[in-house]
Amino acid sequence: MFRQHNGQKATLNATDVGPIAQAAIDLRPMTVFVGPSNTGKSYLAILIYTLHKVLCDSFDAENYLSANWSSFRFLKKSLEEQGIPKDVLRAMMLWVKDLDSAAFTENSTHQSDIVVPDSIAFWIRRLISKEIGKLDAIIVDEFRRCFGFDEADDLIRHQSRRGLTIAFRSSRLDERSDGLFKFELNTEGKECEFVFPNRMPLRITEADIAVPRRRLRRWHELHGLEESSRDDSAIEATVDVRAFASLLHDLSYKIISRFLYPLNRRAHYLPADRAGVMHSHRVIVSSLIANASRAGFGRATPLPALSGVLGDFLEQLVSLDTRVYQRRARETVQSLAHSLETGILKGSIHQTASPTGYPDFFYQPNGWKESIHLQNASSMVSEIAPVVLYLRHIVKPGEVMIIEEPESHMHPAMQVEFTRQLAAAVRSGVRILITTHSEWVLDALANLIYLSDLAPERRKGLEGAEYTLKADEVGVWLFQSEDYLKGSVVKEIPLNKDFGTFPSGYEDVANGTYNEYAETASRIAQEGSA
Repeated sequence: MFRQHNGQKATLNATDVGPIAQAAIDLRPMTVFVGPSNTGKSYLAILIYTLHKVLCDSFDAENYLSANWSSFRFLKKSLEEQGIPKDVLRAMMLWVKDLDSAAFTENSTHQSDIVVPDSIAFWIRRLISKEIGKLDAIIVDEFRRCFGFDEADDLIRHQSRRGLTIAFRSSRLDERSDGLFKFELNTEGKECEFVFPNRMPLRITEADIAVPRRRLRRWHELHGLEESSRDDSAIEATVDVRAFASLLHDLSYKIISRFLYPLNRRAHYLPADRAGVMHSHRVIVSSLIANASRAGFGRATPLPALSGVLGDFLEQLVSLDTRVYQRRARETVQSLAHSLETGILKGSIHQTASPTGYPDFFYQPNGWKESIHLQNASSMVSEIAPVVLYLRHIVKPGEVMIIEEPESHMHPAMQVEFTRQLAAAVRSGVRILITTHSEWVLDALANLIYLSDLAPERRKGLEGAEYTLKADEVGVWLFQSEDYLKGSVVKEIPLNKDFGTFPSGYEDVANGTYNEYAETASRIAQEGSA
C-alpha cells in the first residue's frame, strides 16, 4: 500500500451556510463529520463537493490549456501589443540560470519553494485573476444545481444579516501570507466575489518546473538566450511571444494548483440511502427518459427536480462502462473494490447492459452459480455496491470520495471492517470524507490511529494492523447547535488516547440509557422490598 497525498490538509471556513453559523475545518486525507441530525453535516459535504466541481473543472491539469484558451489568447495579445518587457526577459533568464539543474530532470523530486520574481509574477497574476474572475457566475449556478435550490441565496442561513462567506486556504501556502480564496454571497444584492490574494508571493517547486515535459524545451531556450546575446533587441527578436505566453500560462497553472489543492482534484459524492437509489434507479431513469421523449407532444407528467449530487450519482451509475475499467486498470484502486467484496459482501458485484442501454446491477454470493438482481439483495449489499463500483470503475488515486453515512444497514462488526477498508483507500491515495452517526466507526478510526504509534514489527497479529493511519491524516469534526447563534458550530474533536475514542457525545446517550435502566431497576428493587 502507498500514500499519494500531496500536502496533508487544507483549511475551509464557512459562515452562515444552511444551518451552519460557523465552521472552520481542515480537509485531511480522512475527514469525518459527526453530530446530531439537522446540524449541517450534509450541507457542508455538498458545499465541499460543489467547490471541487467548480475548481476541478476550471483548473484541471488535463485540459487547463484548452479550457482556458481565451485567457491564453488574452495574455498572448497583451504581450504582442505591448512587447515583452525587457526586465521580464532578464528576470526570467536570471531566474532560470539560478535554478538547480536538477529541476530539468524528468524525475526531479525537489520540493523546496521557489519564489517567482515580481516582474514575472505580475503577468501570472493578471492571468490568474482573469480566470478567477470567471468563477463568480459559475459557482452560483453550481450551488443551485448541487443543492437543488431555485435560487443560490436559499443556501444562506435564514438568520444571517450579512450573507454567507466561504474562504479556503491550502496548507502549501506561507502561513504569513494572506493566501485565501474567498467567496461571498450577499442577501441583498446577490453579489458574489471570488478573490485572489494579490499581495502574497507566488511560489512553485523545482519539481513543478520539470513537468509537463512538453514545456521543458522553452526553459532551455530561455536559459540559452543569455549565452547567445547580451543585446536586449536581439533577445526580443529571438523570443517567440507564443512560446513565452505558453510558459507563463504553465507557470500560472502550477501556482494556482498550489493555492487550490486539494479542491482542484475530482470529487465523487455517494449520497445517503444508496440502497434505495440502487433499487429504484431503473424507475427513475426510465421516467426521465420517458418524459424527455414526450417533450413537444403535450404536457409531460411533472417530475420533482433532482439535486445535483443525486443527479451526478445517477449519471455515473447509468454511464458505467466496463471498458473504462480496462483502460484504467493500472491507475485505479480497483483492488480495494475486491477487498470490499471479499471482506464484507462475501460475493461480487457486476453489471450488464439492459435493452435500454443503461446497466442493471447484480450480486453473486460466494459459491453461487447464479446472480441475483441487486434490488433483491440485502440493504447492506445495496449500500456498499456503489462504493465497489466507484472504486472499480471511476475513482483514481488523488481524487475524493464523499460518502454519507457509510454505516447504513450494517452490523457493527461490518461497520468496523468497512472503516478499515476506507482507511485502506486513504493509504492508496484516495481522499475520503464521510458523515456518520456511528460510534463504531469513530472507535475503529481511533484504533487505527493508535496502532500507528506502535512499531510495525510489534503490530503483528493485531486486528487492523495493515490499515493504520497517522493522527495528522485524520480529522473528526463535531457539528453542534448553539441556541445563541441560532445555528450550528463546527469544532474539531481531538482523539482521546486515554479512552481510545473521539468524544463525540454518542457515549452520553449510552450512559443515559444505562442510568435510566439503573434507576428503574432500583425502584423495582425498592417495591419488592416494601
